[in-house]
Amino acid sequence: MSALAAVWLTVVLVVALRRHNVWTWMGYAVLVAFSVGINLYLLLLVASHGLTLLSLPGIGWRHRWHWLLASAAGSAVATPVLLLSARQSGQIGDESLSVLRWARNVVVNQWFLGGTPTVNFPGSVFESLWKPASVALACVCWLLMLYALLRIVCSDSREGLRYWLSWLLPPILLPTLAIGIYSLLVHPMYNPRYLTFTTPAIALLLGVGLRLIQWRRLQVSVGILVLLLAAPVYISQRQPYAKNGTDWNSVAMFVHEHAEPGDGVYFSPRYPSNSPTVGLTLRRIAIAYPGDFTGLKDLTADVSGADSGTLDGYSKLLAGSMDNANGVKTVWVIRRLDYPVDAARADDALLRAAGYSAKTVWKGPLDIVVGLSR
Repeated sequence: MSALAAVWLTVVLVVALRRHNVWTWMGYAVLVAFSVGINLYLLLLVASHGLTLLSLPGIGWRHRWHWLLASAAGSAVATPVLLLSARQSGQIGDESLSVLRWARNVVVNQWFLGGTPTVNFPGSVFESLWKPASVALACVCWLLMLYALLRIVCSDSREGLRYWLSWLLPPILLPTLAIGIYSLLVHPMYNPRYLTFTTPAIALLLGVGLRLIQWRRLQVSVGILVLLLAAPVYISQRQPYAKNGTDWNSVAMFVHEHAEPGDGVYFSPRYPSNSPTVGLTLRRIAIAYPGDFTGLKDLTADVSGADSGTLDGYSKLLAGSMDNANGVKTVWVIRRLDYPVDAARADDALLRAAGYSAKTVWKGPLDIVVGLSR
């Protein structure tokens, strides 16, 4: 959606520059508000449009002032979304970003890999193929873009040079550098998929490079090579657990198919906690797929997300919630596979002491579901 918004935001800007009437600039303002509403980082694309107008030949200050007014109006309309988004920045996480990791993401992940499985799927031809394919794809595309830039720089037409560079480079460089440098120096805010809106400019630059290849056979061969290298990445992203191995849908389906009304469910904490209350648990699966958990008794639920103003709400530890298991014949335990062994054993010991024993087990790429009965 952000890439689509970026395309039409740029198209409407081109139309506004050509027609230069109040309706086209109003349309640009509306699209700015809509775009920022769906992705805060699209403000950087709007800013890159400003750099484009500053560097384009033949663009007067009248056009630039109209762009500035339209951009300011659209941003003002989107201000409530901006303020709300700023309060939710913690969802991105606080994992530190090194220069090397950022560079690797920019070179490969941001445009040529995206979100792919972080776990292996035995028996799948794409278990390892997408990894070398993505690196090879990145290498070929970077060479193609470098070729395009060299041809543009070496062009005899200085006006044509400035035109192409003015439209292609700001949407690529400004968002990437601004978010990257801020993440390195201030607070981690970088995520490759949040910069998807820069992809149309990359695609255009690749198209320019391909078009400028003089030998027809080589041109066709490079195009086919890009498609062949992109195919494993494309297909790998459309596997059941493509997004970082997430198996929430499968967990919810398994519980729905095997649990009975009145059964208990224990959403394990994401990480062990010494506090009597826990904020982050696997209850997010039930939040994402509530219908599959209807009729089940949440043993550790304490304060709902609605009442606490949070996504997850708050839970009690299992040790302080065993009274809720009175009269419950079957309990479904949902926890991460990488949950610390000692913490998992402590929870299992509490359930065994209450008379429960494991009867059913399901394992996914990230999570495990254990059905215990007594």
